[in-house]
Amino acid sequence: MTRFDEVARLRELVGRRVAIIERERDPRSPNYGILERIEIENDIRNVAPWLLEAAACFQPGDVRCLKAIMGTMRAATGPETDSEELDCLRRLQEAASLLEAEDVNP
Repeated sequence: MTRFDEVARLRELVGRRVAIIERERDPRSPNYGILERIEIENDIRNVAPWLLEAAACFQPGDVRCLKAIMGTMRAATGPETDSEELDCLRRLQEAASLLEAEDVNP
């Protein structure tokens, strides 16, 4: 399993975790979600270090730098050109934007 697969799995786990918490809050249901919730919390804890390490690769100002690089590439290849490289730069720019956002509590 790659880290990309792990991120996709983590997204699913977070959604399941929210559903379990909601189920546990319902006074009519037994508290049967605790073991599954503990397992999910453990998985989240295991991937957190490398996610933080990947996030730490970005620095303030990267959005601006990536935008400039994309502009240079478009100027060199033409505005109509769309490539895997530009798609990659867009994804990096989006990730950098998330990290540079002011609101840290979604």
